[in-house]
Amino acid sequence: MPLPASTHFLDWATPLAQAAADFLFGEHSITDSVIDFTGHVIVVPTRESGRRLHAELAQLAGVQNKGILSPTILTPDACLRLLAPAQKIASDSVSRLTLASVLRDIEPADFPALFPAEPPLRDWPWAINLAETLLSVRKTLGNSIAFPDFASVSEHPDNEEPLRWQELSRIEHEYRRRLADQGMADEEDIRHSSAHIPVIPAAWKKLWLIGTPDPTPLLLEALEQAQDLEVRVAIAAPETLRDGFDKWGRVVSDFWIQRPTQWNNFDAQVRLADTPESLGTSIRETLPIDKNPGNWTTVGLLDPSLAPAITQAIESTGASAYNPAGELTSRHELGILLRLWADFLAGEETETIPNLLRFPLFNKILFHPDDTDRVLTEWDSLRERHLPDTLRNMQEFVGKHSRFSLIQAALEKIAHWRSRFNNTDWHDALRNWLEEIFAGRILDNVSANDRKMQSVLESVLAEVDHLAAASIRQSSLKPADWLGLVVQSLASKRIPNDPDDSAVPMLGWLELLWEDAPHLALAGLNEGIVPETITADPFLPGSFRDKLGLPTNDMRLAQAAYVLQKLLAQRGNNTGRVDALVLQADMQGEPLRPSRLLFLCPTGELPARVKRLFAEPVTPKPSPPWQAGWKFLPPVEEESLKRITADIAVTRLAAYLDCPFRFYLGHVLRMEEGDPWKSEPDAREFGSALHAALENFARDEDIRDETDAETIEKFTVSQLHLYLRNNYGQNWPLPVIIMAESAKNRLTAFAREQSRLRNEGWQIHDAEKTFAEILDAPLRFSDGGTIVNGKIDRIDFHPEQGWRIIDYKTSAKAVCPQEAHIISHRDDDIWPPDYARVEFARRDKTVGGHWINLQLPLYRYLFRKARDIAFNQVQVAYFNLPKATGETSVALWSDYTQAMEESAVICVKGILDDIAGRRFWPPNPRVRFDNFEKLLQPAPESVVDAAGFLAALEEHR
Repeated sequence: MPLPASTHFLDWATPLAQAAADFLFGEHSITDSVIDFTGHVIVVPTRESGRRLHAELAQLAGVQNKGILSPTILTPDACLRLLAPAQKIASDSVSRLTLASVLRDIEPADFPALFPAEPPLRDWPWAINLAETLLSVRKTLGNSIAFPDFASVSEHPDNEEPLRWQELSRIEHEYRRRLADQGMADEEDIRHSSAHIPVIPAAWKKLWLIGTPDPTPLLLEALEQAQDLEVRVAIAAPETLRDGFDKWGRVVSDFWIQRPTQWNNFDAQVRLADTPESLGTSIRETLPIDKNPGNWTTVGLLDPSLAPAITQAIESTGASAYNPAGELTSRHELGILLRLWADFLAGEETETIPNLLRFPLFNKILFHPDDTDRVLTEWDSLRERHLPDTLRNMQEFVGKHSRFSLIQAALEKIAHWRSRFNNTDWHDALRNWLEEIFAGRILDNVSANDRKMQSVLESVLAEVDHLAAASIRQSSLKPADWLGLVVQSLASKRIPNDPDDSAVPMLGWLELLWEDAPHLALAGLNEGIVPETITADPFLPGSFRDKLGLPTNDMRLAQAAYVLQKLLAQRGNNTGRVDALVLQADMQGEPLRPSRLLFLCPTGELPARVKRLFAEPVTPKPSPPWQAGWKFLPPVEEESLKRITADIAVTRLAAYLDCPFRFYLGHVLRMEEGDPWKSEPDAREFGSALHAALENFARDEDIRDETDAETIEKFTVSQLHLYLRNNYGQNWPLPVIIMAESAKNRLTAFAREQSRLRNEGWQIHDAEKTFAEILDAPLRFSDGGTIVNGKIDRIDFHPEQGWRIIDYKTSAKAVCPQEAHIISHRDDDIWPPDYARVEFARRDKTVGGHWINLQLPLYRYLFRKARDIAFNQVQVAYFNLPKATGETSVALWSDYTQAMEESAVICVKGILDDIAGRRFWPPNPRVRFDNFEKLLQPAPESVVDAAGFLAALEEHR
């Protein structure tokens, strides 16, 4: 019989699921108490549309108080698969691997048209990526009836690159042969077998093609061969538009491209959004103010990248969003963990190990959950101090220190599992790995999260089974490569979400045909999205696609024009509304174009539409000032306060002078910002390495009097390397190598300057002397008061010039001692207190300033006090070792006066009194270095519970 047997038209003002259910019931003789659709197959565009049709049929049967034996509802591709001959189809991962193995084995010189230049690196990642590209081309060709593969395309008379396609066909032939050796066939080949020699299930009596404007061409070819199957087509459009469709319900391109789209009110219905966030805001403003906005509004999620912004906007109203497309398996926690483990096995240890330690699904096999905080603290300490870049280096350091006992055990287990993967069959190791991860856990079908986990786990194990058989044939692949194939195969798979009738649905373009919500918000009606645009293809350019019978841009435009007109017609005559939201720029700020659908209008209206749709983005309204949702109340603990008032380092006095509140956070509460991804030494560690080398030089009595610069350089560089080996292991990571070279350059400059100083008569007397060692007692400024402690880098002596107290400075630029200790005071400064005021000389004038650092003044005061030395017999200086080594020198504080020293002592006493008196508020609004900037934005007063903090401090005075 000619196919299809009949074509029917459904009222497109009625929701399609309802119209289709009414039509099917009308075509079915209903006499019994049960409506029997056994043997009926219904083909619809998507799984979601099938779910909606199934629900509508069940509801209609309920209205008629009858039972129903449901039809089989399939998508076009699912229907085609059921028509396939009985044969084992290779999975995506096996197909990818098999084709990659062919590409690895060929000689590029034998394929000059395909490889005009030798590939730079013919490894497995290269082969896998190229195989993915070629399989994608084969999948595209799968929609062509006459030219379904490389071999057929190579024979096309209009092929401008026949040699290239002939070479591709040779690769394709070998690919098919290797699949056959494994007892498998390529999926696209099976689909074409289904089309040309379909195997119609005996139970099928009648097939309906309903509301499917773009059925798979291969399915239609198969149905043409199905002589014993009654096929009927139902089109969601009035019969007056019969000329717009062929017999299969496919749209006729010229008809729909030339037909103006009928909007109720174009200017009101089409709106521009300058950013994804403002687009989400536009959708939020259309939601009804009731508890179930999903009963009224559906979002057409035309651009999936807009999902986060739209979901956030919907949820800000108290409603929820539902995306039937589901969650990408690759973004599920098990998918992410598999990617991490594959990257770890591939050698990316520095980046992956901290993530593995923090990953709850995995770290429970490494340590007890109660030890999580301690393990992560140990890791942060290990990473910050030693920067290990391999698992071996990590284990080297943790084995030397008992403080790393937990992290040591965790790393041993990670090493154990790596060894299992490397020394046993990868698929057995992976199954055992998963068994240990899920040991003791029962996945409950009642829990949505457990159902998703079960779905991902089943997908993973299925891929492992597919690939395990291929392992013998591809023994050269490493475990990381195999696991990477599993991960890659999961990339496009999705975990279905449970239906939620109370949520706002976010549906894809074709699914909107089956949506009955009165209000549609089409999010992202932009060119390239709807209609989808076929861009330049290295294998299949646009003109050639047309000759191969593949979908063209005009075909896609016509299909989209029909769908849009159906959506508008269903909600015409005040029965609903369609809002089209056009995005002017993407998330990166790149401009976007409006969809061509919006220009299907009478010629006279086109200029106005162009002007409106290409208007300049509207400047968004300024956001209201940010406000903290709650205020931070710093804890006040007596033990911490006692500790800070028992003894304090001289370097911390500068922190109090900078800001009392930030001093409290940093030195009383010991808060600091961690860097879990630290990969290179910071300035402090660079300085510590140089200081260690210089300290050892100054302490060694056999070398410190040396006058030869080369000898000094050789010794200090050897001490530097000793320090680096102790802290970073024998094999330094690249950042440490770079640091070592920079430090060496500065030590070379130090050696020259030190040689000059020694030749001038300056001799190192002491190095790294603590205050208590110099005084033979703790340094206090009142009986029983706070101990001030510190360590002087170096003390030099000259027989004629006296003593010189030196502090090493390894900052990028040379530092002037006075500028590092005193800054000018501004009249509007509310901090620091008066006790920090000091007068100093500037350009032959005495000006007012305040202390910002008390280090050198305290060193001088302490040394004079200990030795009872006249003021003019002690100098203070910085030994600058800057990046520009030509500026290496000793910078004296030449205009330091006794009055300044007395002022410094007053300032120290004032700071100690304030700390003892628990005065840590208000904060300084003009801090020089804000280590808490992220925490205290926009200002401490707006995010800190000052009243509560002051009250707590008062209790501890």
